[in-house]
Amino acid sequence: MRIAAIFALGLVIVVIGVESYQFFQEGNVLQRDFLKQREMVERTTRETVSLQSNLDYFAKPENLEKEIRARFNYRDADEKMYIIVPPHTVSSSVETPE
Repeated sequence: MRIAAIFALGLVIVVIGVESYQFFQEGNVLQRDFLKQREMVERTTRETVSLQSNLDYFAKPENLEKEIRARFNYRDADEKMYIIVPPHTVSSSVETPE
């Protein structure tokens, strides 16, 4: 009878140990998932702030016009545009065919 009680107690201790190990392993997995989710939320928050900043900037017509001019060489109908090209330099390493 005494051996059965010791065996049962040992079995209970092993089961509790295994369950505790599994519980902590699951906790580690959940913690990693939580950290990934928190990093994604922080990244999304930074992106939202950046987008809001751009939205506020482009909401002003003069800023929008300035960006259109810079990116797409836009001009008004009554404006003249001069495109300045740097002088062409010949490299000494380029040989001309004879």
